[in-house]
Amino acid sequence: MGRDARAEAYEKERAFQFQVAELTKEVERLKVTATLKEKKEATTQTLAEIKKHDLLQACFTSQTAKKMSELEQRAKDAEEVLPQRIEKAIYDYQ
Repeated sequence: MGRDARAEAYEKERAFQFQVAELTKEVERLKVTATLKEKKEATTQTLAEIKKHDLLQACFTSQTAKKMSELEQRAKDAEEVLPQRIEKAIYDYQ
């Protein structure tokens, strides 16, 4: 093998190794991109679940507040009406 043939083979080998290195970098980049997409999807799903939980909690809190308001109103009404009923019952009893 002459000197020119060895130089040409050496250049071809270097070019091949460069291509392999570039392809390896591209594969790693694609792996990272895929991992990031998976993490983004998982994060999006988690955020959706958190939002759903928050909405359910807000609904529950709203329902609880409404029920408490109703009970407070009933207690207030009872405080106003009960003395009158007691007086009426005493009057009717006499």
